[in-house]
Amino acid sequence: MMKVLIPSEMQPNDGWIWFRLHTIFTIADVDIDPMALIDAASGYCFGMVLVDPAKPGLSKKLRSVFRDANRKAGQWPKALYLALEEPTEAVVRACAEKSGIDVRVVPQAVLDPAVQDFTESFNRSLSGNRDDEDFDPDEFEAARQFLPDAYDPCPCASGKKYKFCCKPVFRHIVGAMAAFEDGNQAAALRELDIAKIRVGETAEILSRYGIVYSANDRGKALDFFRRALQVNPQHPRTHYLLGLDHAENGRLKEAKESYRTAIANYPESDRYHLNESWNNLANIHHREGDMALAKEAWEKAVMYMPADKTARDNLIHFVYDNPELDAGLREPNPFLLRLLERGSGLNLPKP
Repeated sequence: MMKVLIPSEMQPNDGWIWFRLHTIFTIADVDIDPMALIDAASGYCFGMVLVDPAKPGLSKKLRSVFRDANRKAGQWPKALYLALEEPTEAVVRACAEKSGIDVRVVPQAVLDPAVQDFTESFNRSLSGNRDDEDFDPDEFEAARQFLPDAYDPCPCASGKKYKFCCKPVFRHIVGAMAAFEDGNQAAALRELDIAKIRVGETAEILSRYGIVYSANDRGKALDFFRRALQVNPQHPRTHYLLGLDHAENGRLKEAKESYRTAIANYPESDRYHLNESWNNLANIHHREGDMALAKEAWEKAVMYMPADKTARDNLIHFVYDNPELDAGLREPNPFLLRLLERGSGLNLPKP
């Protein structure tokens, strides 16, 4: 298993990292991906590039960033790291290898500890929040996981890349959900109407209409969920939402089936919603008193998102520290322990 990059264990110029910041910029109605080149040891940012994959010109911009980095650092790094399946890899590799830099393509998890501080600072600066005491790393991680990478499979399970599926209407979906949370149904529906004009009556859009109507018209909400499944019978969000409805109305068997269908259809890269679905499934098992299945589901939730404090607390309180359970059931999953030991900051009892 490849070791993660720990800044404190590295020296300046041991490695530079080229990575995506998982933040959307919209310029002239086009979604742009910001990318950065940083030193792994110090977190110093040599430069950033706004990448529109549909247009050429990245090579020239990247050469300029690399020249500036070499001038600032006084030398080239021993290695350049970038994530697996990074769409800009070919251009980055060509630019780096011209300067004799060893390019290493690694899983995103290997890079996370080294890019976390810069990414958090960048997102705080975007939001205008510069007060570190107000920053919640768990909330940041949840927000980061909520936003898919542009080239991940779309969370709606259409089979398309997110960039070419739901991403063009993402801001309208977020606007609709924010308005819904504020109790402004009319504003929420306006945002969804705009999204529908752009991409049509997709299962994702129909499910969002269902969410908006769920506040005051359950029948209409369920009708939108039914229509969403007619468009895409495997649409995971709709199955998840039906799970919520079943659970709220005491239909626990149906709730479990809906959550498991959602889990089976969310892309593996969609860790946010897989965490959410496993967590809710765990709650059902807990309600039924099946602590073995509840433990398994909560551990799955934490594996997908170690920053999920609710799942972590449930595991510790209801399982690991529960004297009423057998000692064998209280032992943490060894794989989960190894995962968390790689930098999540979660302390769990050792088996």
